[in-house]
Amino acid sequence: MYQGDAKKSIQYFKMINKPVPPFTNPADFFMKILFINYPKQKADEDNLDYLNRNYHAILEKSVKAEGKIIRLDSPEAGGEVYRPSFSLQVSQLMARSWILAKREPRLSRAKIF
Repeated sequence: MYQGDAKKSIQYFKMINKPVPPFTNPADFFMKILFINYPKQKADEDNLDYLNRNYHAILEKSVKAEGKIIRLDSPEAGGEVYRPSFSLQVSQLMARSWILAKREPRLSRAKIF
């Protein structure tokens, strides 16, 4: 329903007509807004739809703004496509696996077992 800096969340919810009341903990207020009863009721569905529509509308605006700034050649333009060799791909996979093995030694032992 919101993605971004925590400091900007109050401004975001104010922008979508869900302002944080004065003297209220913003985290508590957000939890109250995002709470859903199960089984879902009509009011919960409407709230989710409202929050989802606003999130996508704002996200779409930011994507369009970034799209105007960033210009990439289309793949159809005939540009050269980078294709790494098989050995490079395998070496990168092994490097990632090694990092994971160092991070999670129990998981590595379980796989070997």
